[in-house]
Amino acid sequence: MPLEKAINHVMVSLGIKAPLKVADISDHVFQIHIGKANLPHVGRGLNFLFPLVELGLYADPLRFAKLSQDGHSPLDWIDEPSFPDYEEYCNSYSHIILEEPEAHIHPKVASRLAHYFVSLAMARRQLIVETHNDHLVRRLRRMAVEAGAGSELEKWLLENVAIIEVSQDETSGESKAEVSRLTAEGGLEEHWPQEFMDEASDEESAIFYARLDKTKEAAAEEQINIHFIEDDEPEDEVEP
Repeated sequence: MPLEKAINHVMVSLGIKAPLKVADISDHVFQIHIGKANLPHVGRGLNFLFPLVELGLYADPLRFAKLSQDGHSPLDWIDEPSFPDYEEYCNSYSHIILEEPEAHIHPKVASRLAHYFVSLAMARRQLIVETHNDHLVRRLRRMAVEAGAGSELEKWLLENVAIIEVSQDETSGESKAEVSRLTAEGGLEEHWPQEFMDEASDEESAIFYARLDKTKEAAAEEQINIHFIEDDEPEDEVEP
């Protein structure tokens, strides 16, 4: 099944090694397996992840392109269509809106989702992602700084990725949105979201300094508890 193969390809790139298998039960009934377990028994993470992957694949704008009279899409006539071929025939965009896609997902997989979202966006899907998780944003920043200077990927990321912080004014109660763009150095150009991406570094700093304080206290306690044992003084050496 083409869709099953495509899903497994994406899942491997996200770090999920157990393959998806669709088992036919009857003409209109099927069961989804992840490895040897069926879908309800693999936890919430994969149950949340599969719809994201499937939606991204189904949102191909060419699925809605005008077909030829015999029902073929333009790319059916090309043996091995390349990305330029795809862009030539794909003159529209699909729109995908996701709310907290990282929910119940391992942080490593959540970070890798950034790569999948970028690949979808570069393939004519326009994504709006609402998140409270900094793993996605950090990985986007890393992609920007690791992209070759002046490369197509760097140019695309800097021009097309926007980080939008929505906050509420304490006085008026009105919501406001502040937009920032990635920089080639992995930062944010205009605005750094408050109490969001600095939370992890603040926690690490607190752990580091608390560890130093605990080490100093332990060293001081050890010095206080040092006991000196008095012994007979050594006899004066007698010169021969």
